[in-house]
Amino acid sequence: MNVEQIVSLGPELATYLDEFADCFGRSEPRGHLATYIRGQMLDLDRKSVEPIALANGVAPRTLQEFLGTDVWDDPAVRDRLQQIVARDHLAVDTIGIVDDSGHKKDGNETACVSRQYCGRSGKIDNCVVTVNLTFASFETRLRIMLDSVPYLPQSWDEDPLRRQKAGIPDEVT
Repeated sequence: MNVEQIVSLGPELATYLDEFADCFGRSEPRGHLATYIRGQMLDLDRKSVEPIALANGVAPRTLQEFLGTDVWDDPAVRDRLQQIVARDHLAVDTIGIVDDSGHKKDGNETACVSRQYCGRSGKIDNCVVTVNLTFASFETRLRIMLDSVPYLPQSWDEDPLRRQKAGIPDEVT
């Protein structure tokens, strides 16, 4: 989408994002959410923080803080998305798809990274595997990821120091 198309969606996008307002404790992160979502909709070569911020006239550090350190209720955002999809799109010919994805990584510091089968490379590789729940309509007009969690390899499960350093709670197995 180009900027004009996104601007034309302004009122509808604002109404949609307002449904998530109570998931954020302060107004600033709510505003950053709108900036980030608009950036994801733009026709950019790369959709990482810096190009999104620059395309929206925002300092990149602002969006980095939004994604990294701003306080917002992740589970509430996920739950609200699931509620909206169920409310607006549930039909007898819709399905849920559970699938895994491998994301190749260098090094061993990223949480849950391990040498394991990586679907993207088609071989045993150093990667993080996520398990995803996607909602799809029969006619394929709507496909939306509703949840995604990293798979915790046994080597991580059995290493309390590594788990603590990565911020993985003890109750996650």
